[in-house]
Amino acid sequence: MPWVPQDALPQALRTTEVTAWLGPRLHVVQYPVRRGELQNLVVIVQGPAPQDLENWDHAANGADLEAALAGTCTALQQAVRGVVDAGSGWRLWPLCDRPPVRGPAEMAQGVVALLGDAAHPMRPYLAQGAGMAIEDAAELQRALAMHDLDVPLRLRR
Repeated sequence: MPWVPQDALPQALRTTEVTAWLGPRLHVVQYPVRRGELQNLVVIVQGPAPQDLENWDHAANGADLEAALAGTCTALQQAVRGVVDAGSGWRLWPLCDRPPVRGPAEMAQGVVALLGDAAHPMRPYLAQGAGMAIEDAAELQRALAMHDLDVPLRLRR
């Protein structure tokens, strides 16, 4: 996931729009940051995890990424290549998974409750995790508004 100065990219690759590419076992989101001065490109590609998961932030090989995207559209391939051409590198952050909690007893204990990815993690895809966290927050608000119940019971609800 590199942040690339927009002015370091060829004019055709500069954008102030949020762009998403979706494909089998991959998705890419490109968006401006820092008032449009920088462009961020997040590429999620299914593949084998690095051997060393303890040190989760790894330098990534741009050639491997280009090979994984070989069947995609030209615009996406140019955007990915443009990152390296602009002097930025790629970082590989393995996505790990775990089963979601099994029920309310694992989601709330006493006055502590889990929500969002802590309760039901999901791989990043079209901001589903953010959507779930917003939904969880709305439900948490609804539960905490049940003033006739004690807080631990509200959280279990």
